[in-house]
Amino acid sequence: MAQTGTLISGSQALQLFTQQVWAGTDMDLYPPLATYGQVIRYLEQHGYTPVPFNAPSAEPAMEYEEYHTVGAVHTLRSGNLTVQVIVPAPGHTAVSVILGFHMTCVCNIIAWDRAFCLYPESTIDLRIALVLRPITDTIADSIRKYATRGFSSAATAFGNELSDTDGSTYRFVDVEGVEIDVSSGIFAVRGRIDVVLQMSLHRYGIDGAPVEVENVLVPVELKTGPSQPRTSHRAQIAWYTVLSSVLSGNLARTGLLLNLTSLTHEFVHVRPADPTKFDT
Repeated sequence: MAQTGTLISGSQALQLFTQQVWAGTDMDLYPPLATYGQVIRYLEQHGYTPVPFNAPSAEPAMEYEEYHTVGAVHTLRSGNLTVQVIVPAPGHTAVSVILGFHMTCVCNIIAWDRAFCLYPESTIDLRIALVLRPITDTIADSIRKYATRGFSSAATAFGNELSDTDGSTYRFVDVEGVEIDVSSGIFAVRGRIDVVLQMSLHRYGIDGAPVEVENVLVPVELKTGPSQPRTSHRAQIAWYTVLSSVLSGNLARTGLLLNLTSLTHEFVHVRPADPTKFDT
């Protein structure tokens, strides 16, 4: 792993942090584009044989073809052991693939000398997973799989649509990014946005008929603990929304607080910041 820069993620990494063992789990390896051939040759030299792309797996296969960060997936087997070598697309890294995973509970990394759990409290302590992608049949299979392993899914409570207090709804489209560092010298603030979601905002008339649909970017702050958000939490996501607007050039005006303990949510609105008016 040290020689090739390969990372381990998926169920195997999750087992390390939860101190559990699940039978029949695949090993998912994430080498850099430059060294994946070396990893495959090493596996073949140790008795692993390449198998067809559509061969059945012990676990529901992730829909890697929907990940723009993934260039190719190679599956190899030795007896009842399965290894998947996930190769990043040109211009991407293994870490960028892992950061785009479909559930927070599998956003973990094992390197040759250290290991990282990106959402330690929700994953290790609370055993809650936030679904970060639209729920397809394959992701629904993953939700059920991790439910049998003791993880409740925030998607079962939040769903793909969240209501705001004014009657409008926000529908989940995709994940724009995770763990995004933001800072501004003019505001003298800095922080890290947990998730930025692509959502469609649906507004309705008095008669309940839809009148407008708008695509928006929504910064998300994940919280645990008491269900009632603190004023400091609202201020935090409000600042993240302003910074997201200034730095990305999008007129972001809404942030989202998601509580993974109580499975509640609250939208926080700010006046749109015109990015052309600021020098960050």
